[in-house]
Amino acid sequence: MVLSVAGRLRGRSNRPARLSTGSRRTLGLLVLVAALFGGFLTPQAAPPAAATYYYTLYHNANGFDTCAAKTQTMLSDWWNGTPWYDIGVYLGGSVGQSLGCYDGAAAVDRALNTGYGVTLYWYGPQLGYPCNMRSFSSYISLNTTTAYNQGVAEAGHASYAASVAHLPFATQIFYDMEAYYANSGCRAASKAFINGWVHQLFYNTAWNGAAYGSSCASYPTDWTSIANVPSAVSPSDTALDNGSVYGYPCLANGYWSQHQRVGQFSTDNHTYNGYNLYVDENCADTYLPSIFSGTTGAGCSDVL
Repeated sequence: MVLSVAGRLRGRSNRPARLSTGSRRTLGLLVLVAALFGGFLTPQAAPPAAATYYYTLYHNANGFDTCAAKTQTMLSDWWNGTPWYDIGVYLGGSVGQSLGCYDGAAAVDRALNTGYGVTLYWYGPQLGYPCNMRSFSSYISLNTTTAYNQGVAEAGHASYAASVAHLPFATQIFYDMEAYYANSGCRAASKAFINGWVHQLFYNTAWNGAAYGSSCASYPTDWTSIANVPSAVSPSDTALDNGSVYGYPCLANGYWSQHQRVGQFSTDNHTYNGYNLYVDENCADTYLPSIFSGTTGAGCSDVL
């Protein structure tokens, strides 16, 4: 089965009128035109002095994410002379903040102006007992109506953060849905929450709602049957070590196959330019905000 929402990624022309302003709509169109007609990228080139953010196709590009603080030193050391094209940044979310996985708008700006494409994560409420034995600072309700409304509310918070970060029109924000037990009530609550998250971002903001989770234990296949399917998915299996966006257990390759994936396939510790980090290694094949227009990617591999 091919699940494609590529039209939503490239401008969402089939959607009803948005609540955003005419100037934002014009800016979005300019960004998309620049992305379509820009040349092939060399992301390790020096960033321009005055950055303009584009919505850029990263086609099989190596990247990583980490909860470590995105200081300028860290970003520069892991960029200069390295194989990385993109980085995961935690835009916000209550659970992420409580666990130290929070970067905010300033870190997004630093990462973009260093030269990275940026995968935006929102780490908010999670499923608790009996769905999960882990403790979190906030939880998703098992009442599906409440869970849906929670997804809508989180999308509102994420939209505000994206606006502060001056992200380009149609940027995808990935909700971090951590693994949980295969209880039918838990799966229904997760689906309702993601449904609300995607609906609110897609119809009532300038952004797109995407989702991250374990390729098996977050049940992303469930999201294919909801009314508002995520624009992209970030499946995770850090034991896979395959250097690809495909081949993830429990998730058929036909789902999200139109430049709609950021695959997380290994966890490693490494040092570049004297800076040591513990990171998750990713392969991006989707549209990400960037200071470069066009298309980039040299083919993914298991680097670490």
